[in-house]
Amino acid sequence: MRGRLAWQQERGLPIEALTAEEIREAEPNLSPLVRFGLYLAGDRRVDNGLLVRAMAASAVARGAAILAGRPVTGLAVADGRVAGVRAGNETLRAPTVINAMGAWAALLAGDPCPPAVEPVRGQ
Repeated sequence: MRGRLAWQQERGLPIEALTAEEIREAEPNLSPLVRFGLYLAGDRRVDNGLLVRAMAASAVARGAAILAGRPVTGLAVADGRVAGVRAGNETLRAPTVINAMGAWAALLAGDPCPPAVEPVRGQ
């Protein structure tokens, strides 16, 4: 957590170190073993399930097809560009591919330029 504190501070992002007492005052149900915490005032929450359903409905209303039950195992690359996705033994071609794996986006096989992202606990 001290590394995350330094990382945020180096980038000028809002963050505040909290003592164990301050944390338990904010959330009394936390373990008495808590010693230190961070408050990121600018962070927000999203109900991911609700957001995904709304985005899917909006995409379908605009002509998109949603294929469920076919986990993407990698990207299909042609001429140095992403040209689709691999789902098991099937390759689905597309003019545009959106990697929506969030913090695990860099783990998708075949990406010629994987994004520099990593998971942050609590997100």
